[in-house]
Amino acid sequence: MTSFNKKQLAILAILAAVNLLLGPLVVGNGQDLTGRTIEAHSPEMRRAGIITTLFGIQLFSVVLGALFAAIPYKQKPYNEKLLTLSLSIAIAVQGFMLLAGIIKLLF
Repeated sequence: MTSFNKKQLAILAILAAVNLLLGPLVVGNGQDLTGRTIEAHSPEMRRAGIITTLFGIQLFSVVLGALFAAIPYKQKPYNEKLLTLSLSIAIAVQGFMLLAGIIKLLF
């Protein structure tokens, strides 16, 4: 793992932690797939936020990174491109979530 990837991991961990702390402040009521309303600060909504922040975004990033890593670029190995791209995508998504949360909190 390169030092760049280690920096990416640190940034990703910080963004995820801030999003976990900010999430309960900005979350609204939701619905499950059956149409049942889920209250904003219920344990079920907190669990969904934690799972999304810690696992859902990372899984999405790895899948998308795997697709982009298949494109040939500077003769770099697939694993190196996959890790770098996946972390970059996860940082972008977490950053967007943080920005959206701050905007929702302020306005």
